[in-house]
Amino acid sequence: MPSPLNTPTLLLDFDGDDLVILARSGDERAQSAHNGNLITFHRVRNFRGLVY
Repeated sequence: MPSPLNTPTLLLDFDGDDLVILARSGDERAQSAHNGNLITFHRVRNFRGLVY
């Protein structure tokens, strides 16, 4: 079962052939599961090429 301090929120968008993801979550320093303290950005380049 996931920790109540690690409730992720994801925002997905497309940038050309790339999938971009903004993720919000929290660790033990977060005030609560609602008030996450971590925001990370991810890019999956040419994500459609990953489909077999």
